[in-house]
Amino acid sequence: MKVESMKCKCCNSENLNLLYEGNDRLHNVQGEFSLFTCLDCGVVSVRPLLSSGEINQYYPENYISYPVPIGKEKLTIKRLDRQFGVFKRRKKIERYTGKRHGKILDVGCATGVFLKEMQNHGWEAYGVEPSVYAAGVAVDQLGLDVFKGYLNETKFKEHFFDVITLWDVFEHLPDPVETLQIIKRILKQDGKLVITMPNTDSWERKIFKQYWAGWDVPRHCHIFSPTAIKMLLTTQGLHIERLISFTGMLGAIRISLDFWLQASRFSKKSRQLMKNVYYSSIFRLLLYPYILVSTMLNKSTSMTIFASHDASSRT
Repeated sequence: MKVESMKCKCCNSENLNLLYEGNDRLHNVQGEFSLFTCLDCGVVSVRPLLSSGEINQYYPENYISYPVPIGKEKLTIKRLDRQFGVFKRRKKIERYTGKRHGKILDVGCATGVFLKEMQNHGWEAYGVEPSVYAAGVAVDQLGLDVFKGYLNETKFKEHFFDVITLWDVFEHLPDPVETLQIIKRILKQDGKLVITMPNTDSWERKIFKQYWAGWDVPRHCHIFSPTAIKMLLTTQGLHIERLISFTGMLGAIRISLDFWLQASRFSKKSRQLMKNVYYSSIFRLLLYPYILVSTMLNKSTSMTIFASHDASSRT
């Protein structure tokens, strides 16, 4: 099925092909959606694209990306695991941007856990978060400077930030081009942009197909391959300095298995037994070699891009 009446938000092509049809598998909110591949730039996008008012119901307070502050985790092992996760993010930023301090903006900062880690280590931290609930946690419980709303509603000064991050946020943007234009304006000339997003070239996408966690309709509006995101960044005067994989592998695999299991014909008891297996520590250990290899080859569900202003476009 080819749809000629819709345009790709990233390259304006009308050459779109139907990939999958589906619904909200994460929270089971009603709605029917379709995923289309742009045959010109390779971006996969969801239709219909919902307005900010319509999409709110798909982000309940128990949404997976709205965790409680790390200090409030009841289980020590989970608290340590989450603390190690934000530590890794900070260290990757400091290593690959070459910056140890400065002004950092986290777009879609959720409950502010990452920003708090940066603030605790000398960074001047700012956040933007459209969820009233999540932003409230960041401001009221962690004392962070977070704008409650969308990036296009902010009034940051030009060339203000040393680093801008979007952790598992870029795929949620209904208009990636507009967002990149804003980012380019408020990022310093020597600033760094860090984006983590699903990778449509990943092995898990091929393994799980329509049940892949990276689709997550309708929350994920645009999903990219390394080639597709490089093309988009280039058109906006930005260039990729490094692409790595280091975060979210096990969680994405477990969610993909959840989605597959929901659609299976196994009995309720069998599904629960299988779920107990792949949420166990043994499964995590057995999966480690696969995670190690897929990470090294940048073939895991999640990829992280470090980008900067293209030298020829600097003003």
